[in-house]
Amino acid sequence: FCLWFSWYGFNCFSTQAYEQMYVASRVAINTTLGACGGGIGGMLMNVVAYGHPDISPALNGILGGLVSITAGCAYFEPYIALIVGFLGGCLVYFGSWSLRSMKIDDALDAAPVHMLCGAWGVLATGLLASPKYIEGPYYGCFYGGSPVQLGIQVAGMVAIFTWSASLSGTFFYAFKHLGWLRVGFDEEVSGLDKLMNDGALERDTEQQFQPAPVNYYVNQQGAGGGSNELLSTGL
Repeated sequence: FCLWFSWYGFNCFSTQAYEQMYVASRVAINTTLGACGGGIGGMLMNVVAYGHPDISPALNGILGGLVSITAGCAYFEPYIALIVGFLGGCLVYFGSWSLRSMKIDDALDAAPVHMLCGAWGVLATGLLASPKYIEGPYYGCFYGGSPVQLGIQVAGMVAIFTWSASLSGTFFYAFKHLGWLRVGFDEEVSGLDKLMNDGALERDTEQQFQPAPVNYYVNQQGAGGGSNELLSTGL
């Protein structure tokens, strides 16, 4: 909820001018619809995969929808914003599943949420930006626009990816050789919450989930009658 609420800050207020408040209102609507679409997409993917809804994919889908809608939130029609967010939620689910299948640990699904959905949002702007909201000759290809805008979006995406990967890769490579990138095996197995903060994600799990006693009646003399005895046991 905090992330969703905060998203209105840097999406809406990036218009930076009072006379553009009508743009900010459209951005707010599209941001909301993108988040809703992402939540629906994540939930639906879990239903397709496992046959039941789950709150965790829905929450990650909301984040994916918010990331997906950010690049073009000022240039999408509302129904397009819903579609972009929905596909973003599906991308998060697929990306998370792909990482698990490759045994890559991403506890927060940061790569699917921010990398995949960020790339999708940049491309979606070149595909689906409405000519009504573009001050220039280039708009979304799906509206019959020139592919020039899509090419610009692709170039921007490649530039962002190259800059981010090269800079972070350089630092992480150096940290790895200095021994700063990972903790030791024993610390990793024990868990950093417990080791460094004297805490854990789940406290006293064994005590919390002790099975409750089960009471049942046993007929001592069969179905024909007789006395019944109340027995109590813990499974």
